[in-house]
Amino acid sequence: MFDKPTFYYYCIFAFLIHTLWLCEFLYRDGMSSYLYLTCWALNIQTFYYWSELLKEHVRFGAYIPTDIVQNIMWCVSAYIPMYWVFKLMFDWHTSTSIYFNLCIHGMNSISALITIYFQPRIEWKYIKYVYGFAGIYFLTAIAYTNIADESIYPTNFFSFKEIGVLIIMLFLIAILIPIYQYTGIYISKKVLSKRKIHAYNTVSEMGDFDPFENIDMARKLDITAAEELT
Repeated sequence: MFDKPTFYYYCIFAFLIHTLWLCEFLYRDGMSSYLYLTCWALNIQTFYYWSELLKEHVRFGAYIPTDIVQNIMWCVSAYIPMYWVFKLMFDWHTSTSIYFNLCIHGMNSISALITIYFQPRIEWKYIKYVYGFAGIYFLTAIAYTNIADESIYPTNFFSFKEIGVLIIMLFLIAILIPIYQYTGIYISKKVLSKRKIHAYNTVSEMGDFDPFENIDMARKLDITAAEELT
């Protein structure tokens, strides 16, 4: 099973690679990058890994609501691969290389999936924050599109002139968020269940085991996480 040090080193790697992707995105498109949901996703992903590292080294890091951030990060990351669906449906042609596209519309989503295998914290009570994040982005996109009279994407999803498309888009998001949240919760429960079985089997093999006298071993067995299922 994954232990705490492994997750720590994974966060370092993920933070560095997501920062690299974000810098590349900003270098290519400048501040207009923030009109794209992909850029918002890269920001929340980078912030999440950074916040997990802060918790280990800085006192105020304990006040960062990493549970909430992880739930937002997971749902946004799960949605990002929809880029490929839109690309095929609407025949989008972009100058972005296929390699970079795969990194920011695929690899970052896989990274989020790996994260909830390490630290499964997806819960229904956090879905309101996911809707809040999505709402802020879509209000921004709708405001820009209609004030600047300019489409953000090759297909104009947010114009009042195409009100039917806008309604469909908002309806799609309203439906997909609970689906992504449920998927994350399902994965989280499966991971915790496996950890509980692993901890139980290991303790059974060891015979008498006092977690208070064997703190390091208790952490490796992730008994605290396993007890969340009981």
